[in-house]
Amino acid sequence: MVMASSKRNLSDLLRQEVQQEKAPVPQTQTQAAPKPVPNLARMTKAQLLAHIETLYAQQEAAVPENSVDQGLLTEKETLAQQVKILEEKIAAQQQAIASAEKTIQTLQTDSSEKAKLETELGEQRGLVEKLYGQIQNLEAQRVEAEQAAERTVEEDRALVLARISSYQANLQFPAQPPSSIPDEEIGWFD
Repeated sequence: MVMASSKRNLSDLLRQEVQQEKAPVPQTQTQAAPKPVPNLARMTKAQLLAHIETLYAQQEAAVPENSVDQGLLTEKETLAQQVKILEEKIAAQQQAIASAEKTIQTLQTDSSEKAKLETELGEQRGLVEKLYGQIQNLEAQRVEAEQAAERTVEEDRALVLARISSYQANLQFPAQPPSSIPDEEIGWFD
């Protein structure tokens, strides 16, 4: 019997609420000002979930379990769809961020490799300049040695030519040593 009276009381309460909704409410009563709906697109996922939970709590507090407010259900469905769309956008943005981070990392790697190669190139240039200087020094030494060898060869040629000419002169007109044999003893052959 207690249950029946509580059900009757509940139905009586619902009737009273419907009658109050139909009757204009005097301005003197303080009504809960409707909360302005925040821009859902600018909310974070956590804020959207909190907003949905708040709407659930309002729905459960305002409407008895047996009756369902269609406005809240449609708002709930709309919010759930918006949350789903925003989650997809967030996932796409996270993928774009990951891609951008990979690109940044490869660019940093490339720039560090470029800097490394530039330092190696500078070192190689220094070595090339050093080797080029050594080659020029060796070339100068070789030219000096060739010039010295040419002078030596020319001097040697002059000496050889002088000796040859003296030998030739001696062969043509040999110096005759004085003989101890008088000419009378040497017989003349006719």
